[in-house]
Amino acid sequence: DPLLDWALQESGSDIAMLACGSAGGLDRLADGRALAASLHLLDAVTGEYNVAAIGRALAAREVVALTWAWRDQGLVVAPGNPLGLAEIGDLKSARARVAHRQDGSGSELLLRRLLAPAGLGIDDLALVGEPAKSETDLGLAVLDGRADAGPAAPALARPLKLDFVRPARVLFALAVGCRAACQPPSHSLCPFLRARCSP
Repeated sequence: DPLLDWALQESGSDIAMLACGSAGGLDRLADGRALAASLHLLDAVTGEYNVAAIGRALAAREVVALTWAWRDQGLVVAPGNPLGLAEIGDLKSARARVAHRQDGSGSELLLRRLLAPAGLGIDDLALVGEPAKSETDLGLAVLDGRADAGPAAPALARPLKLDFVRPARVLFALAVGCRAACQPPSHSLCPFLRARCSP
């Protein structure tokens, strides 16, 4: 998440980010290789974001779940949207080359969920290249013409001067181990967030 990346840098927390997708972050938090995991995973059964995924992955750990932000999530497309993509089903009808994220990432799971009502699956798309490890990598694939579109947030589209088609809003959250929440890196980040990001 670009806002989270900015906050970590500006707060002086010395917390480093690793882009590995929502499920990958939860796995790293579960086995002690991370202080926190960021995620945006909708549970198909409950219709809630993040709670079920955190419960499944971290049942044996004490964690705090923090709402980070509601954000738009959709398709980044080339400047001027040359294929005229307006909705998710257009990816197939326009024969768009689609950059994609790794399995288990919130973006990839959202793409699959949005395709279903259009009667499409991920295999119906013209996927190009290896899965992108981050939204930035995905955006660069669209920017340099290796792909026509891919799932990402508008905060990525703006600095790369890409266009954005918005099919969904997602709840982005942080799962933080209780012990890590009381450690010095969090002590730097939390006051910064209260001072700079509160309404």
